[in-house]
Amino acid sequence: YVLASDSTSDMNGKLVIYTINWDSLSWRVRVEIYADVSVCSHYGNVVIVRDLNNDEFDDILVSASMDSSNGLFESGTVFYYLNTKISPYINNAPLRINGDPVIRSRFGFNVEIVEDLGGGGHQVIFIAAMRCNEGLDVIYLYHTLPSSPFVLFIEVCFLINFNRKFSHKHPLSHKLLLEQGLRL
Repeated sequence: YVLASDSTSDMNGKLVIYTINWDSLSWRVRVEIYADVSVCSHYGNVVIVRDLNNDEFDDILVSASMDSSNGLFESGTVFYYLNTKISPYINNAPLRINGDPVIRSRFGFNVEIVEDLGGGGHQVIFIAAMRCNEGLDVIYLYHTLPSSPFVLFIEVCFLINFNRKFSHKHPLSHKLLLEQGLRL
């Protein structure tokens, strides 16, 4: 079981992986990781446990949609904890995924994963942000490349204005390539 919260005594984030013995109704903490996030970051707003890199071991995505640790107020961060397959099996130095550098964009206020979208054999990670480009909401699409399951690649962004009821592709200001926890 996995729990992530920013309601620790110092108001920073904490990821806890634990097991439950249902016969004795007891639980045991297996891993505790303190996240490097700003105070009141909403760390744990979304927690997804899934094999993201196709190695048959579950990885963890944790969003902190109001994180300001990258220097921009409430710009948000999504943390990708890669399963190392050895104890402790989750990497203490997660990959930090950020959207466009916009104050109060709250990148990661929602995160969803779709299995095998388009039949390519890879998962697509949708990460939402608010008020990114002239007040428009943005949905970022990340996917693993079939030739290299350890790479996350941003494919396209969509700008959405629900008041005007239109959407279009965002001319990407950047392409993001992430490989084994390193920003290239």
